[in-house]
Amino acid sequence: MAEEPTRLTPGVSSPRRALQMLLSFDAENPRATPAELAERMDLPMSSIYRYISLFRELDLLEEDEESSALQVTPRILPVARAAIAVQDFVRVAQPHLETLSAEVGETVMLMRQSGAAAVCMSSVVSSHALRLDFGVGHTFPFGSGATTKVLLAAMSPEERTRHLDARVRADSGFAERREAFEAEIADAERQGWATSEEELEPGVWACSAVIVRPGRRPSAVTVAGPVFRLSARDRRQVIDKVRATARAVENRLNNNHLAHEAPVAGEVRSGA
Repeated sequence: MAEEPTRLTPGVSSPRRALQMLLSFDAENPRATPAELAERMDLPMSSIYRYISLFRELDLLEEDEESSALQVTPRILPVARAAIAVQDFVRVAQPHLETLSAEVGETVMLMRQSGAAAVCMSSVVSSHALRLDFGVGHTFPFGSGATTKVLLAAMSPEERTRHLDARVRADSGFAERREAFEAEIADAERQGWATSEEELEPGVWACSAVIVRPGRRPSAVTVAGPVFRLSARDRRQVIDKVRATARAVENRLNNNHLAHEAPVAGEVRSGA
C-alpha cells in the first residue's frame, strides 16, 4: 500500500522531539546519558532534561543501577506487545519461517515496511555456533540489502523515488550507487526476489522474496548467513526455498482473508 508523503503536524514540535528521543532507544542503543541524547537529537540539554523528567514521571525511563545511564522501563512492554498482537501475519508466517530455517540452516526473518525502513517482525535464529541474530524490531534503511530491494520493488514508482531521494539526502555516498541499486530493484520487481552480498554487514549474504498482500504494506521473507558457508549451489537452493516460503505465506494470508482481496493471478511481483 503506497504511503502518502509524510506531512508534519503543525503545533506539536516539542512532543514530536520528545517521542523521537524515546524512540531512539533500541536493541543496539539500550542506554544513553543525557549528554549522548543531546548529541543524538541535536537538542540543548535543557530540552533533554525536560523530556527526561516527563518520561520518568510516566515511568517510561529510569537510570541503570550500574552506569546511571538512562534506559526504557518494562512499562513500555505492553505497547510493544500491542504492536505485535495486531500483526496477524506474524502468527501465520511463523511455522513457515521455522521450517525454512531448519531446511537451510540459516537465520530467517519476516520483514515489513515501516516508514523509510524495513523492520524485523519475527526471526528464527540459526542453530550454528556462528550465526546471525537480527532481533525483532531491528531495522534496515531503504537503499541497502536484499530485503529493501524487494520491498521497494513492491511500491509505486512515486513512493520508491521518494524513499531513494531521502536516502541520498541522508547518505551522499548513496548517490553514486543509486543507479546500480535501481537496476537491482527492477530485477526484483520482475522476479519477486533479490540477493545481496556484504551490503549491510561484511561477510554476510542474504536472499529475500516479497510477500504480496493487496492493500497492505509490502513484507518479505529473508534468509541471511555467512558468505563462507553458502556455496553457489547452496545459494541457489536458498533462493528457491525462500521464494517457495514467501508464496506459501502469501497464499495462506490471502486465503485466510487477512488481506483485502485475493492476489492477482500471474502478478509479476509475486515471483510465482
